[in-house]
Amino acid sequence: MIPQFINRKQELQFLEEAYRSSRAEMIVLYGRRRIGKTEIITHFCKGKPHIYYLCTEDSEKNNMDALISMFGEYLEKPIMKELKAESWMQIFKRFIELLGKNEKKIVIAIDEFPFLISLNRGITSIFLKLWDEMLKKENIMLIISGSSVSMMETDVLGYKSPLYGRRTGQWKVQMMELKHLGSFFPGYSIEELVQAYGILGGVPAYLQEFENSKNIFENIKDAILQKGKYLYQEVEFMLKQEFREQRTYLAILKKMALGFNSIGKLCAETGMDKANLSKYLAVLEETGIIRHILPLGKKRGGIYAIDDPFFNFWLKMAAPHQAEIESGNAKNVAKVIEKGFPGYMGRMFEAICERQILSGGLKAPINITGVAKWWHKDKEIDIIAIDENKREALFIECKWQDLREKEAEKILAGLKEKSSFVAWKREKNCFGIIAKNIAGKERLRKAGFWAVDLNDFR
Repeated sequence: MIPQFINRKQELQFLEEAYRSSRAEMIVLYGRRRIGKTEIITHFCKGKPHIYYLCTEDSEKNNMDALISMFGEYLEKPIMKELKAESWMQIFKRFIELLGKNEKKIVIAIDEFPFLISLNRGITSIFLKLWDEMLKKENIMLIISGSSVSMMETDVLGYKSPLYGRRTGQWKVQMMELKHLGSFFPGYSIEELVQAYGILGGVPAYLQEFENSKNIFENIKDAILQKGKYLYQEVEFMLKQEFREQRTYLAILKKMALGFNSIGKLCAETGMDKANLSKYLAVLEETGIIRHILPLGKKRGGIYAIDDPFFNFWLKMAAPHQAEIESGNAKNVAKVIEKGFPGYMGRMFEAICERQILSGGLKAPINITGVAKWWHKDKEIDIIAIDENKREALFIECKWQDLREKEAEKILAGLKEKSSFVAWKREKNCFGIIAKNIAGKERLRKAGFWAVDLNDFR
């Protein structure tokens, strides 16, 4: 059975520290959909006086009525339930009056706050007034949560937001790391865990769709390639929830999945002008779906890559066969995907290794302050980990392969040669290779190389 709540120690510790403070707290918790925010809030609220309200898109009045009902249930006072929804100020004022002096801090969690913003653009000004005139004087912890990253960062956290400067803390919930996938799939090998991460990333809601008793390709067929399944239309649904012009965003992403990854190529393929396209790309980057990659030492140009693992898998591996899936031929599509999967993982492995390095999942020989890529004409280096302070660089090649010692030595020799073309001043160079398995790994290490395979992942 797949666990329902794994890790999130940092998030819970952050919330617990805010709860234990002697002042009123306004905490902003946000992150992309399916990332586990609601589970974090509900887990945190266990054993504490709390009111959890999930906003809806119905109407502002319906949201007011629902909150009145929840306040009434918490207070166990019918008089609250009989209150007519006239204003948010009136609702909270009546609640505070009936609540009286509370010794223990009460958590009021307003989840999917962006729904209220969509219904009333002035809601942030209203909550500013609520906070300044009432809530900050009470023994209350207000949690404002939302899944629309762009709206939360602009309308709630942004400099121009009325709530700017009022929050006492904020936390952007990120994907879980590779090391936590073993709790979801205790029967998987490290290779299978890396493959699962390359498909689903660290999104708990996605991970729960795969079954520990099935191998990777059985799970792909049964959980992703079946019409009506949770993950089948997830990409389109996510875009629909996040953007008004979801078709335009989807068209851009499909072109990127085909390999058109520079601004020039995307303009030619989409028919959009550079200025207009750049706006869409900026929004996709803000939401974490794509990222802009510049080669080390460059300040312009570069390429765009789909950064979200599930978006990447669906758009590159499944979407091109959607017509066949719709016809009920998921089994055939799964075979095609299995055949092309090593190539897909070869590209994804670079991103996974990069994330492992940054998260401390791989112990590097230098102190890492950042990572980058580099390419020029026919030369390319997968990862360059750098220490800006000491001006040290670790050049890395990533191979989703089992390597013999001679193969690894040849790759490292080529890496050394390519590194001489990188125009970045450095005091010290180190060279490394990451692969599925490396024969003679210890001898390479004794020779001064950073040789890492899946057995070193943690």
